[in-house]
Amino acid sequence: MAQRGGSAGGRAEAAGGGYETLVAAWYCVRILLGRLAHPLFDLPADTRFVRLGSQTDEKVDDVNILTSDHGTLFVNVKRSVGLTTGEESPLAKTIDQFVRQYKSASDHTSEAIRGRGLDPARDRFVLATRTTVPSNIKGALTRLLRGLRDQSDKNLLSELTLNGDEIEVAGVVETHLRRSWQAAYGAQPTASDLGALLRLIHLQFIDVEAGEADRLRAMDDLRGQILTDPTEAESAFSQLVMHCERLRADQSGANTSTLLTTLAQATLHLQATPDYRADIAALRTWTTRRLAIASRFTHLIDRDPTSKIDRAAWPGLASAAGSGSVLLIGDPGAGKSGLAYRLAESELATSKDVIFIPVDMLTVETLAGFRAELGIYPDSPGTRKSCLRISPKAIPVVP
Repeated sequence: MAQRGGSAGGRAEAAGGGYETLVAAWYCVRILLGRLAHPLFDLPADTRFVRLGSQTDEKVDDVNILTSDHGTLFVNVKRSVGLTTGEESPLAKTIDQFVRQYKSASDHTSEAIRGRGLDPARDRFVLATRTTVPSNIKGALTRLLRGLRDQSDKNLLSELTLNGDEIEVAGVVETHLRRSWQAAYGAQPTASDLGALLRLIHLQFIDVEAGEADRLRAMDDLRGQILTDPTEAESAFSQLVMHCERLRADQSGANTSTLLTTLAQATLHLQATPDYRADIAALRTWTTRRLAIASRFTHLIDRDPTSKIDRAAWPGLASAAGSGSVLLIGDPGAGKSGLAYRLAESELATSKDVIFIPVDMLTVETLAGFRAELGIYPDSPGTRKSCLRISPKAIPVVP
């Protein structure tokens, strides 16, 4: 039954803020998973979440997610929401924010989607709440929104109702929509106006508090795909929560790189994130092939281990390379290539990660050509830009 209740306030509001941060941390895990994470909300299967913003300047500002196809998820987080008729109720406030965000996009004042309106193929309005919400929200409203997306000839939820619960839900939601639209636009919406906005709305039921299912699944993802030490999963999720608390306070954002930095600074043991594993394998293969000819630079007699050349500069170079960046210079024929090859080999021998790129062997002139030479390719046009970063140490060498 619809109620007229307003905001819970007090402790409930504080708990809602904590829930918002937990939801943001859950999305951070999806960003780290990259292409391994299902994109949700009927987005294309190859869509990835690439950046999170918290408490932004958008009208829907709890969590904003940038996707790999330059779409945006505007996520409104409510720890509890019911089918309430009051203008200050969580449901009314959520719908009002969706309407104002819709207008901001159509007026081209939204920073998240500059220069365009909302695109139903890649943009979403999301109401994130717990699975304990009333059945008329979790059941009837979910069915009505899905039905509207499936039937292009309909524009109103009230055109799809089949029972008393659905009739009540449609009436409350459309009343809130019309009131908010009138306040934002100064005129009543048409049926097509409401239909276009409603088709953007998705509900997400997510339980991320201590011991709850979605939090446990997120920690399983961290354990299996992000961490080398599975016992650190709970600590890793806690670090993401603390990071999101800071983002919320600073009205800031995070991407894969900053999230990995946060986890690394907490001395957690990380493996390469899924999106970069193929690139790393390609770089290792390329480096191995280049180093296969190292003996011609490091030995007097090719492939004769007893003829290794010991250059006087070697101890100093090895020491300097272990403490920071190094630029190796010298006259032609002084032995720079031999030292460079030996450095790469010695680093690999101690199980360090090495990228060895002797540029005198490259015949490429463009970044695309360089990627092709190394065997690194984007997943699809306009999505992932390949990265030459590898940790903990990368040694590009110019003989």
